[in-house]
Amino acid sequence: MTLSQSSEEDHSLDISSVEETVAGIINVTSGEKLTICEAVKKGLIPKKTAIYLLDAQAATGCVVNPRSGAKLSVHDAVKLGIVNESYKASMLAAEGAFYGYLDPRTGESISLNTAMQREIFPRVQGLRLLEAQVATGGIIDPWTGKRYSIASALSKGLVDFETSKFLMCPDEKQDFFDP
Repeated sequence: MTLSQSSEEDHSLDISSVEETVAGIINVTSGEKLTICEAVKKGLIPKKTAIYLLDAQAATGCVVNPRSGAKLSVHDAVKLGIVNESYKASMLAAEGAFYGYLDPRTGESISLNTAMQREIFPRVQGLRLLEAQVATGGIIDPWTGKRYSIASALSKGLVDFETSKFLMCPDEKQDFFDP
């Protein structure tokens, strides 16, 4: 990991070196490495858990092939059969947490937090995606690709006070699955 420091003394993390994502599932009985979709087909995890895990991967910038470690876009992961087509729409929406969203009313590129504030993206789902980013190294700035602590993300306007309070308070967190 590469830690950089800006003039404001905010610490950011270069996401190109972060490896903190759930890429797949290991069948403890056989030792076989499975994609998340394969684990659903074999009954090892419920579909709802798969959606959470796949959306979390997309929100952190890539889908990881559990066998090769290759980092893929959602489109490429579907094309290569790592992810089923049925998960694609949800994952593309989640991928916006990494790349930003386009406000359909203004044409402006906006962060996930702004998309939630403008009711372009559902708040409950958005909070889950931000939790995934925090759990894997920090909130991602969609314009720079750098990760920030919750406090730094608040000072940079990547999250608002209410969202930062939610992310810092473990009692208020939603049902984030961490295998």
